[in-house]
Amino acid sequence: MNSEIVGKATSVPWAFIFVNNTEFSPVPRHPSQLYEAISCFILCIVLYLIWRRYKTNLPQGLTTGIFMVVVFTLRFVYEFYKENQVTFEDQMTYNLGQLLSVPAVLFGLVGIFWAIRRHETSIFLNSAPQSVRQNESK
Repeated sequence: MNSEIVGKATSVPWAFIFVNNTEFSPVPRHPSQLYEAISCFILCIVLYLIWRRYKTNLPQGLTTGIFMVVVFTLRFVYEFYKENQVTFEDQMTYNLGQLLSVPAVLFGLVGIFWAIRRHETSIFLNSAPQSVRQNESK
């Protein structure tokens, strides 16, 4: 396992000992890399299945928004299981990875709401009489 960004020490049965990492003591640690990899793999499968089932009626940008919200929410959570990368993070309530995840989650939420609203507008315009559609396009 890659010894970069190691997890915090733990006693869970699936913990890893990062033998190539000289920065931290060789004790069992959370395999945070695996947590992220597995959850991203599952998310990709779920998003693909959503796209495959609803692709004709799926609002453009919705899957991107869902991806951003889920990935960066999980990143925020997984950062609790990782060692801080730089010393100034030791004095912070939330580390830099968590703080940088917040705007990404907000961006994803905006994308979801924008996609749904835009989709509802296009459904309304497509079902509206021809005169309304002509006025909207001007």
